[in-house]
Amino acid sequence: MPALDLSDTVIVGITSTALFDWSKADAVLRKNYDTNPDKAIDEYRKCMEEHEQECLEPGTGFPLVKH
Repeated sequence: MPALDLSDTVIVGITSTALFDWSKADAVLRKNYDTNPDKAIDEYRKCMEEHEQECLEPGTGFPLVKH
């Protein structure tokens, strides 16, 4: 099988934090990260788990991939 030629293709990588608004979870992480990184990460995980069934609002990069 021949290799796929991507020489005339623009490839864009985008993170979930750009696609969706993760500001609540980010605030939880940043709140204690400088003084207690382990606690901050645990609280971040807990926040993510507590809200995993909620729909996220679009983030700043969402319009880029909307269409």
